[in-house]
Amino acid sequence: MAFERRRYGCYPASKYALTTANDRRFFAEEGRTVTMGRVAGRPFSGASSFYARRGKRICDLGLALILSPFSAVVIGLLAPTIKLKDGGPVFHKATRVGLHGAPFTMFKLRTMQVDAPDLRNPDGSTYSGPNDPRVTHLGNFLRKTSLDELPQVFNVFRGDMSFVGPRPDLIEQAMYYDDLTRKKLTVRPGVTGYNQAYFRNSIPWSERLGNDVFYARNVSVLFDLRILLRTFVSLVTPVGIARVHQTSRGDSNVAT
Repeated sequence: MAFERRRYGCYPASKYALTTANDRRFFAEEGRTVTMGRVAGRPFSGASSFYARRGKRICDLGLALILSPFSAVVIGLLAPTIKLKDGGPVFHKATRVGLHGAPFTMFKLRTMQVDAPDLRNPDGSTYSGPNDPRVTHLGNFLRKTSLDELPQVFNVFRGDMSFVGPRPDLIEQAMYYDDLTRKKLTVRPGVTGYNQAYFRNSIPWSERLGNDVFYARNVSVLFDLRILLRTFVSLVTPVGIARVHQTSRGDSNVAT
């Protein structure tokens, strides 16, 4: 364990299993931070418009239809390279918390070596740092360009996700939501979102939760368009992709 700490700058996931009293206390503190911190005092308009109730899903389906041929071609070109590199699976499947708290399987292109250890930051979130030796050379490229997220177009088709929304949390993280932070579950999780567009992974999990709640209560066409535009800009000029010891990409990406 000490070796893992020195090598990666973080800890094996088993050290931060959320069944421990220490982690329950940590997430309780995070919940209080969100409740009394950045979310408090923000003007909540409520996501009750036609766009939030119906229009957003219609737009998701239309955009998914447009992007499907491009996604299929790119995935088809990348899949053999990923497979031939080490013989591991092409896709990474991760269980995440979706709309109204229902678990779903989120798909990504695998970016890590087979049987890579699941490491966590000191706050219990999943580690994703610069020069991570678990990530393959192709995986680094996929992460920087966010091409590893392309399979999530399928998640959008299925209704698991939206193109814009809060990034889905781990099952164990959702166990420690309070009444306020659970409001992020009133909208579908997104392929990109407010946090990813403006902060990538440069802010703590508690702040990301606050921003997620703000988005869920203020869904609109203009807000989504701004997030999509900002996401494109952040991909061209990537900043804050990883912040060691502080935040994570929100996924372990361990090949199974």
